[in-house]
Amino acid sequence: MNARPTRVPLLTPWLRNMRIAAVGPHLRGDVLDIGFGNGQIAAQVAPAQYYGYELDPQVLPAAQARFPHHTFSTALPEGRRFDCVIALAVIEHTPDPADFLATCARFLRAGGKVVITTPNPTLEWTHGVAARFGLLSHEAHDDHQSVVGRRELTAAAAKAGLKVDVFRYFMLGANQLLVLSSSP
Repeated sequence: MNARPTRVPLLTPWLRNMRIAAVGPHLRGDVLDIGFGNGQIAAQVAPAQYYGYELDPQVLPAAQARFPHHTFSTALPEGRRFDCVIALAVIEHTPDPADFLATCARFLRAGGKVVITTPNPTLEWTHGVAARFGLLSHEAHDDHQSVVGRRELTAAAAKAGLKVDVFRYFMLGANQLLVLSSSP
């Protein structure tokens, strides 16, 4: 069994910062951060308005140490609703984008937004090349299950009861930003 590498690939922090910059203008109110990673989004949200959810319990101590007044958990906050549900580079790690978006929608308040970033499938090969050279994480790339484009994301959103308010490419077209809201 191979242990996870402790070295952070060279471009990983840069990519994370680019994703955070892309979603920053859409953060508002109470925020549910799905797949919080290192917890960096917490820096932009007041502690009382932030809830970070992550499957991997190994990342909790570092995020909690960095942001001790924010809430980080391996459990989704059942019964709580948010103004913004954010998932940076998460949907591509799920087997069913529509199911993932339906989960996100379940935590929205009326008028809330789901904000996601995901790789552009036409440039996904660049992620693989960068991972091969150690610039990006092999594990993150190898764990991709659903790298889908605008058409598939729009269909998944509709199936989840959401509509696309904003769609744009960023990082020279290598990533996609979607802002979704409840369908009328």
